[in-house]
Amino acid sequence: MPILVKPLDYADPLAIRQKRLPHWRQDGCAYFVTCRLGDSLPAHTLRLWAGARSNWLQLHPSPWTDAEALEYHERFTEAMERHLDAGAGGCALGHPGCARAVVDTLTHGNGTEYELGSFVVMPNHMHLLVLPMPGIDLSALTGTWKLISARRINRITGRKGRLWADDAFDHIVRNAQELGRIDAYIRRNPEKAGLRPGTYALGGSTDGWTFLPSRLQ
Repeated sequence: MPILVKPLDYADPLAIRQKRLPHWRQDGCAYFVTCRLGDSLPAHTLRLWAGARSNWLQLHPSPWTDAEALEYHERFTEAMERHLDAGAGGCALGHPGCARAVVDTLTHGNGTEYELGSFVVMPNHMHLLVLPMPGIDLSALTGTWKLISARRINRITGRKGRLWADDAFDHIVRNAQELGRIDAYIRRNPEKAGLRPGTYALGGSTDGWTFLPSRLQ
């Protein structure tokens, strides 16, 4: 049975929640999510990135053109990925047992609370594609994933305290073309970062994910 995904539609209700970063929410949409470890980015790097991103968003209110969406990802998503792929911090997730703890956490609710697509657990962050079930809040999901996986990893490593950064980066997948691009990025991420087998975990699939027709077409 196909998994039906709604394309982003600016004509439908769109919730924008603000913590340190804005989070867009629309029922039926899939999301590209990045969660990073708390020591994965220097504080000054994150402040500069967030400030530049906030200024850009003020100058480019939604809805975005395709060119604006591309510019956003080149300036901010790809810039953040380069920082994370550099491998800063303790890189606790590079331990196979810790990576497995994250995978077990992600797959636990698959098919009941959400549909889990492609995912990769890198040494200091993870990427995933996810489609929450109706009534399931994405922010609650990411909070639960981080809480449970941190407990498991702390038991494995004997560490204490907070593991993950407070916030998560998430992006509504606009259409099937963008889904394909993100899926390919996730799968190539370990090779692009020069990681050795055993220092990351790659899995999941978006096979069977089918986008509903867009009203903009």
